[in-house]
Amino acid sequence: MIAILIGAGLLWGSTVPLTKVAVSTGYPHFGMLFWQHVFMIVFLCVYQAVRGRFVKYEWRHAPIITAVALFGTVLPGTVTYISYAYLPAGVMAVVIAMVPIFAMPMAIVLGVEKLVPRRVIGVVIGLFAVVLLIGPQEALPPAVKAGFVLFALIAPFCWASEDNAIARLGLGGLGANQVLMGASLLGLVLVTPVMLMTDQYINLVKPWTYVEWAFLGAVLFHMVAYTTFIWFIPVAGPIMASQAAYLVTGFGIVFSILFLGEGYSPYFWIAVAILAFSLYLVSPRQGEAHVLSDA
Repeated sequence: MIAILIGAGLLWGSTVPLTKVAVSTGYPHFGMLFWQHVFMIVFLCVYQAVRGRFVKYEWRHAPIITAVALFGTVLPGTVTYISYAYLPAGVMAVVIAMVPIFAMPMAIVLGVEKLVPRRVIGVVIGLFAVVLLIGPQEALPPAVKAGFVLFALIAPFCWASEDNAIARLGLGGLGANQVLMGASLLGLVLVTPVMLMTDQYINLVKPWTYVEWAFLGAVLFHMVAYTTFIWFIPVAGPIMASQAAYLVTGFGIVFSILFLGEGYSPYFWIAVAILAFSLYLVSPRQGEAHVLSDA
């Protein structure tokens, strides 16, 4: 289980610098989100065709597919593509680590996880890490406004909502890739008219540069990691699964330093250390397993 979580975190962390490169040309966010869904649909179709596991979706699958589409791709995808244009990749990696901080209170309210005082303390400490990140002027590069960090936090809030929806609803008898396939189809239906109305279509029928290849790599790595993540939630619970965000942050920061040459202030590293401690407190211990394995 731990090895699977680490592998998903590694793949997802690699998407942080790749996505930063992809947005560097000023590609519009709805156009990128449109092609993200197209690429995922194509590759998932091929994967399911090879395995011979196409599925006929039923109305009972609508709640989980809608939850994954809205809170897993469309809403957080829009927010992250916009945020990457203004925030350093390493800061976005830290923002992703907020998923468990949001997931824990939701899980308790929904009855998916039990109330543990240690976890509540962890949430409070995690919020302090965010304040430290956006508070001191030296914490962020001069051109970065703290408001973009707050805006970017909408994404982990959406992912936390998705985590708990999956834990509460279950997968309805579908495989993780089948859920993601259905969510991608619904997401494409939702994004396409918005993209056309805002004139944000991106023409990718042209010679590709490293930017387009970086975008494709980010989508594919995201798809594999995300499918693993969806499968993992009913097995281990939303809080344990959301620990992947911690790994994404670590790998994302390292890759951003190595491949993008990003540097950060002491406040940034203090915030990362505090957030790491808060995630340690929020993480479930033995005997604190989630209440629902599949609903």
